[in-house]
Amino acid sequence: MTDTTQSSRARVQRENGFSHGLLTRSLLELVGTFFVVMVLLSASSWDRISDSSLILPVLAAFVAYAAAAYLTAPVTGGHLNPAVSLTAALSGRLKWLDFLAYCVAQTLGGILAAFTMKPLFNFMVSTYNLKAGAQSKLETKTMWELAANRYAEVQTRLGGTMEAAIIVELVATLLITAVAVSALKRNGLPRRNYAVATGLAYAAGTVMTSMITNSALNPARATGSAILAKIDGDGEALTELWIFWIVPLLAAAVVGLIVVLAENMKLSDDSSASSDKAQASDAKASDEKDAKASDSSVPEDAQQVSDSEDSRDIADFNKVMRQDTEEVSPEQAAASQAAEMAESTNIDYSESHGEDAEESE
Repeated sequence: MTDTTQSSRARVQRENGFSHGLLTRSLLELVGTFFVVMVLLSASSWDRISDSSLILPVLAAFVAYAAAAYLTAPVTGGHLNPAVSLTAALSGRLKWLDFLAYCVAQTLGGILAAFTMKPLFNFMVSTYNLKAGAQSKLETKTMWELAANRYAEVQTRLGGTMEAAIIVELVATLLITAVAVSALKRNGLPRRNYAVATGLAYAAGTVMTSMITNSALNPARATGSAILAKIDGDGEALTELWIFWIVPLLAAAVVGLIVVLAENMKLSDDSSASSDKAQASDAKASDEKDAKASDSSVPEDAQQVSDSEDSRDIADFNKVMRQDTEEVSPEQAAASQAAEMAESTNIDYSESHGEDAEESE
C-alpha cells in the first residue's frame, strides 16, 4: 500500500511538480485561506473599534499571509487567493483544472471563516469611535459593516469613490500577484523566500488600500465578509462585491500575460544565442578541417613526386639489368667479329695506301 501511494505521488509530481493530488491540495488551500481571512477580519474589526491606525491591519496581513504560505506552499504553492492562482495558471505554473479547484476552495475558506467569526462578532461592541477618545461622536454599525470591503463613505474612514477603489485595488493586486508569481518556480513549487515575499507584498497592499476599501486584495476575503454583512442587514457590501472580484482578476491577467511574454522573449533570445553559437562552432570546425587538409596536402604531393622518381630509377635500373643479362646468339657473335675484322682491315689498308702516296710525292 505504501509503495502504491509513493508511486502515485511520484507520478503526480512528474506531471505538475506537486507531490500530492488535487483534492489534498485544494483542501489545504481551503484551510490556509480560512486562517488568513479569520485573522484579517479580526484585525479589521478591532482596528475600527480601537482606531489603531494602520499598524494592526498591516501587521496582521503580513503575519497571516506569511504564516499560511509557509505552511501550504510546499504542498499547494501557497496561493490563498484566486488572483494569485489565476496568474499562476496563465504563466503555466498551474493547470487550469487546478485553478478552478483552488478558486472554489479559497472562496469556501473565506466564507467559512466569516461564518466562524459571526458568533464572536455578536459579542463585540456594535459601535465604534470615528476618532479615538471622542465619545460624543458615536455611530451604530454592525461589526460586518466594519469588516466588509466597500468604498462608500459610510464604510471607510475617509470615504471614497468607485474609481479610487478600482485604482488602489488594481495597483495593490498587481504588486501582490507579480511578487507571488516571481517567487514560484516554473513547476508551481515555491522558492525559499516565497512566504516572506508574499507577506511583505500583502502588507504593502494593505497600506495602499486600507483607507479606501478596507484592504480586500483577495476575492475570497471580500466574498466572506460581504455575505455575512448581507445576512446581518447590510446589503451594500454585496452589491459592491463585483469590484473585488473583477479588479483583482484583471490585475492577475495582466501580470500573467506579461510573464508569458517575458518568458517567451527569453526563450527566443536563448534559442537565437544557441543557434549563433552552433553556427560559430560549425564554422570553426570547418576552418580547422580545411587547415588540416591543407597541411596534409603538401606531404602527399611530395610523396607523390618521390614515388615517381623512385619508379623512374627502378625502371632505368631494370633496363640496364635487362641489357646486361641478355644472351648473344652465335650468329650475332660471328657477325660482330667479322665486322670488327673488316673494320680493322680497312683501317690498315687506308694507312698503307696513305704512306705509299706520300712516298710517290
